[in-house]
Order: sequence, then structure tokens, then C-alpha cells
Amino acid sequence: MAILRAKILSQQGDFARAAESWRQALAAEPGNDVAKRGLALTEALGQSWGGRFRLHLRRYAFVSLALVGAVALLWAALVGPALSGRRVAESLSRIERQQSSEMRALAIRTEASTQGLLRTMEERLAESRALMAAQVTTNGQTRDQVRILQGRVRELSQTIERLRQALDAQGKKDSR
Repeated sequence: MAILRAKILSQQGDFARAAESWRQALAAEPGNDVAKRGLALTEALGQSWGGRFRLHLRRYAFVSLALVGAVALLWAALVGPALSGRRVAESLSRIERQQSSEMRALAIRTEASTQGLLRTMEERLAESRALMAAQVTTNGQTRDQVRILQGRVRELSQTIERLRQALDAQGKKDSR
């Protein structure tokens, strides 16, 4: 019973009372090696300035590790979102740059196809004028037929002008 009490007191860091309990155990059983080693260890720890510290070193290490972990979690909770926010901003910026380059490429393709359509319509207008001039001179067509052809030529000219204006407006819009 005295040995158990001495172990408990030693673990609690009460080295003076633990040494007394070890002596009582040795008085009851003078040849007990466990009691002899326990008394020697307890006296050494009691006389040492860091005895309690060495006795509870594992506890202190565990508490220190828990504190470091808590600080790491706190840091992650406070600083982590800021880092991820920066990453989101960088990703959005990269996406915007990519979309901007895609829009420029689309504008270039649209402008090229519009210009191609405009050239085609100008060619048809020139053909219609030539046809009209040829019909008037060679066939002696009637005035009504000439007026119809002239109306078609005017419509084509107006369509070409609208396309040019739309192309110019698109070019100004893209340059902004």
C-alpha cells in the first residue's frame, strides 16, 4: 500500500511526501528493490531544480504540440481565406484575359466575313449596272424595265452602305 501511495505522490510531483512513503515501504520490507529505486529516484527528482519538469516532460510536450496545432489551425482559418481569395482573383483575371483575346479573335473573323460579303455585293452591283447599261443600249428596253433595274441597283447600294456603317460601328466598339 505504501508503494502505491509513493508512486502516486511521485507522479503528482509531491516528492517530499513520496520519499516519506518510500521510506515507510522500505521499513516494512527492507529488501524491496522497487522501493529502493523509487526512493532514490524520488530524492533525485526532489533535489533537482527541473525534477518536476522532467517528471512531466511528456505532458508538457503534448500541451506544446496541442498549442502549436491550435496556432496552425487559427492561422489557416484567418490567413487561408485571404490566400484563396487572392487565388480566385488571379483565376478571374486570367479568365478575363482569355475571354478578351477570344473576343478580339471573334471580332477579326466577323470583320473579315463582313468585308467579304461587302465585296460580293459591290461586285453584284457593278454587274447589275453593266447589265442595265448593256440592256438599254443593245436591246432598247423599255423605260419601266430600266426603272426596275435602277431600283434594284439603289437597293443594293443602300444595303452596302448599311453594311459599311455596321462594320464601322463594330470597329469602333471593338477598339474601346
